[in-house]
Amino acid sequence: MAKEELFAKFREGFGVSHTHIHLVPMHKGNDLNPERAKRASEKELKKMQKILSDSFKNL
Repeated sequence: MAKEELFAKFREGFGVSHTHIHLVPMHKGNDLNPERAKRASEKELKKMQKILSDSFKNL
């Protein structure tokens, strides 16, 4: 993943005390449009899991 990629971060918590975060890779201004959504492959998900896991270890 290139360092110049953008990420949108959203924090939500409704009804019950909890928080979850949506990490959305952004390449263009309209990447949050749900009509443009595509499923990631298992390989892509595993790669992103490792990147995120490694990043959170350094917080």
